[in-house]
Amino acid sequence: MKKINRVAFVVAVVGMLAMATAYASEWTKMGSNVFLFTAKQDVIKVKSDDAVSKIRFEDNGDPIRLLKATITFQDGSTQAVDFNNEYVRPGLSSQEIAIDGGPKAIKSVEMTYASGNTRNNGRATIKLYGVQ
Repeated sequence: MKKINRVAFVVAVVGMLAMATAYASEWTKMGSNVFLFTAKQDVIKVKSDDAVSKIRFEDNGDPIRLLKATITFQDGSTQAVDFNNEYVRPGLSSQEIAIDGGPKAIKSVEMTYASGNTRNNGRATIKLYGVQ
């Protein structure tokens, strides 16, 4: 009987650890901005102090062609990202971008982009997501 209780306890602990790991790796929204395709450059200001190890962008609107980004961290350092002309369709996400040097808190992301095929008056709401 004691052996069964130990096995049940181990299974319960492993299950809780698996759930904690899954929860810790969920993507959370960090900010968003409406990009008007006449501008070609916009900034997403981050509304979170959480440190993240990866980010990605989600497009809600017209398709967008991501060119470059500069991530500014809360400590003042920056990271340049070259998207290689990545095309992102509405409802889909960009490639994941690893944060150099491990998890950091982001202050803002300045993006350079080009319009894709416009059907929503040349605008897209770009959402920034991060994961620890």
